[in-house]
Amino acid sequence: MNDAMTMRLDNLEPVLNNLRSLKKRMLTGLRDVFNANVLRLQTYLKQDLMSGTSDSTVASRSMQLKRNIVPIPFTLTEAFGMRTGLHFRTRYAKVHIGPEGQTMTMRSNRPGGWLAIPLPAAQGAHGQARGRPRDESLWGGTFIKRNENGNLIIYGYKGGQARSAGKVREILPLFILRKSVTVKTRIHPKQLLEWIEPKLVDDVKKEAALWPQR
Repeated sequence: MNDAMTMRLDNLEPVLNNLRSLKKRMLTGLRDVFNANVLRLQTYLKQDLMSGTSDSTVASRSMQLKRNIVPIPFTLTEAFGMRTGLHFRTRYAKVHIGPEGQTMTMRSNRPGGWLAIPLPAAQGAHGQARGRPRDESLWGGTFIKRNENGNLIIYGYKGGQARSAGKVREILPLFILRKSVTVKTRIHPKQLLEWIEPKLVDDVKKEAALWPQR
């Protein structure tokens, strides 16, 4: 006696076509949801986390970091996986963005060289360096001297001239010299994911509720 039960279904092509169409519409909807939330995360990162330096934010002084944060287009991977996110197109990003507790030590590219860190007199509106450290056309005749704390400082003259009307111009501390600087990351991937996750989940639920109607 054969206890097996078999079933034969004919003319399944219309059903399969409907399933293929539904899958396509589902993927299109998910693509739009994920792309919209990546843009939302990009805006949050640029506007809220790059507004000034603190333990959890950075100041995008030269705007280089902001300009190089771009969305990764939504794509499908194997086994119905999905890939999207943000791409940081500058190595400078990993100085400030990374796992909590991570640090990076920066040194001069030249063997035995020094890093010149701008002091307030040499900073632009966003805190970026204004010109090169030894730019005599900008600072007048520059010179290096230790200050009262023992730090090596590059000095220059206010107005870019050592003398004006026969008088010595005000001397300005421009750059502090360091062999290396250690910087800790301030923006963490976990922080970004925790911010976007509830918004993304809510949007996916709203999108899924529309699938039976399609």
